[in-house]
Amino acid sequence: MLVRRQPAVPERVPSIEQLQWVSGCLRGLRQPLFFCHIKKKALLVTIIRPPFSSETAVAKVRMAEDAWNSRDPKRVVLAYSLDSEWRNRDAFLRGRTQIRDFLIAKWKRELDYRLTKSLWSFTDNRIAVRFQYEYHNPEGQWFRAHGNELWEFDADGLMQRREASSNDIGMETEQRKFYWPAPGPRPMDDVGIPGVQ
Repeated sequence: MLVRRQPAVPERVPSIEQLQWVSGCLRGLRQPLFFCHIKKKALLVTIIRPPFSSETAVAKVRMAEDAWNSRDPKRVVLAYSLDSEWRNRDAFLRGRTQIRDFLIAKWKRELDYRLTKSLWSFTDNRIAVRFQYEYHNPEGQWFRAHGNELWEFDADGLMQRREASSNDIGMETEQRKFYWPAPGPRPMDDVGIPGVQ
């Protein structure tokens, strides 16, 4: 009987090219056996496990950003543990089903959503980020949200706890900063959020 062996899980830090390749894979552009085999949890988001280094923390933040910019709740929830616990503003959630339902409702309200995240700090199994995202409501009013997130990961690299606080600021269309094609990842050469505003 022929047995197909799975490749060993790489422990080294992925390169930018690998991140772009996996991001494309997850958007359905490629279907390689190993990285896209969701049932085996072989996605790169779970390959980067604690303890974090500055390189792996930055990579983890970027992959989270890319997942959220897909606006695909089924894809996003795979980065969270089955019993993941959230506080998102005034909402308290537990588990992938509640998280998925929350995201479905969110992206029905927040249209043309574009997000950028930036690493603030990290420890062995925790990461802090700041973020900004832009969207408009169904009436056409644009907003920019400014916020911070605290993440805690389990041993498999899945996020088991997320706490997020943010504020929405109304703006005119010409005040927008994020124009890349969406849904989709922020271009690798985009500056993100170098300043407070």
